[in-house]
Amino acid sequence: MSGSLRKPCLKYCFKAKRFDVLEVTRFEYCLRPSMPSSLKQAICSVAQGLGGEVTEGRFGTAILFKKEGSPATNFVSMTEALGARVHTLEEHVEFLSNYMRGLRAEDLLSNAEEVSLSEIPAGREVIEVFDLKARRWRSVGTADLGRLPPGALLRAGKENHFYVVGSRALKIEKDSAYLLASMNFSPKDVFYVVDRQKGVALVSKRDVGLVPTEVFNALVRLQPYLTKGAETLLYRVSDLGLVSRVMELVKARLIRADRVEAISMGNRTLTVHVVAPRGSLPECEFDLFLRCLERLGLEPLLEGGELVLLSREGMRIRCLFYVDTDQKPLFLRREMIALLPAYYFGSFHGLYEALKVCRSLLRGFADGSGWKEAVKLLLENYNEFGQEDSGALAEIAVTALIHDDVMDALRKNKAASQIVKELASSRFFKETGTALDSIDGHIDGQELRRLLRI
Repeated sequence: MSGSLRKPCLKYCFKAKRFDVLEVTRFEYCLRPSMPSSLKQAICSVAQGLGGEVTEGRFGTAILFKKEGSPATNFVSMTEALGARVHTLEEHVEFLSNYMRGLRAEDLLSNAEEVSLSEIPAGREVIEVFDLKARRWRSVGTADLGRLPPGALLRAGKENHFYVVGSRALKIEKDSAYLLASMNFSPKDVFYVVDRQKGVALVSKRDVGLVPTEVFNALVRLQPYLTKGAETLLYRVSDLGLVSRVMELVKARLIRADRVEAISMGNRTLTVHVVAPRGSLPECEFDLFLRCLERLGLEPLLEGGELVLLSREGMRIRCLFYVDTDQKPLFLRREMIALLPAYYFGSFHGLYEALKVCRSLLRGFADGSGWKEAVKLLLENYNEFGQEDSGALAEIAVTALIHDDVMDALRKNKAASQIVKELASSRFFKETGTALDSIDGHIDGQELRRLLRI
């Protein structure tokens, strides 16, 4: 047990209450050193009666329950019945939430020392700026310091931290720097994979990124046991709700993936969090996607939670659906793999882009009629569109100018045709940033007028 794990409790939890027993890591408790010996003996006796292990170490008396569930729960209630106050991790997360919600930038900066940006140490020290999206430090040249936005966080070496205010900076403590950063974090998805054999959930520390010490400390403590130097956080599945609450304090959303797959891409490796499509993707959209694939001349098969597409020419395409929301569709022709983001299966343009990826892998083997039939089926079964769908509908409109039956399907879909009409009308006067820009709207506009009449 590390003494540093207690620090956040000493910093703000004990200001609210005094505790006799502290849950340091999951189901591991330490007793207050100044506790009356009679109370200590009674608590240890209760713990041993419930199967707990009592040990004496440099930080005092510790009690560990190796089995999950009722023994530890009973220990808490029975200890409190003896008159002792127990600070559980559930309570710690509640205190931590209140602490984080009450943070104000002006309080963290109140005692900061003001310096000029030109005075920030350089020489052999690397100057870095904190990336709020990636939650990592990245190098920045001294010439770029004057162009940093207000509120940017800098680090010179590993110890000197600064908060940028115009042409000046405030020198702050390391802990304050990460707390300030957390106030402006971009939302982030953090993925976990369940090891069914061991019954635990695994989260990569790198996926979490750099977060305030108080929050990372809580994530570490929620583990049933600690492994020095581990790159992965390990949790009981029953504790994921509590872990999710801590993640939310730094604008992170906990998402389950079925497995992690590393895919070779030449000189680099792409790591993706893969989900099984059936049960993970919206049922209606996924079924429509499969029917469109059949129109392309493919035979969709679900094999072990993975979608495999067979073509008439004997080609075999692996479709991997992954939950990394900062990635886009991708196809690897050499490996015949289609990488499709799961979040794409909630919009028209997402389904359309997923189909385009599969068609790209069939280049030279798929005929135009198959694509035409797939687009028709998509138009016949989708009636809700958003602004983000305009690019896909513009591409379909260009296809409709070549194929009359696609034009008929577009005409019958009133919501889709309305968006196309608006794009075509705009194209007469300016570029739209869509496929309709390939149509010349300044000569006779014959094709654009066809789209206006749908």
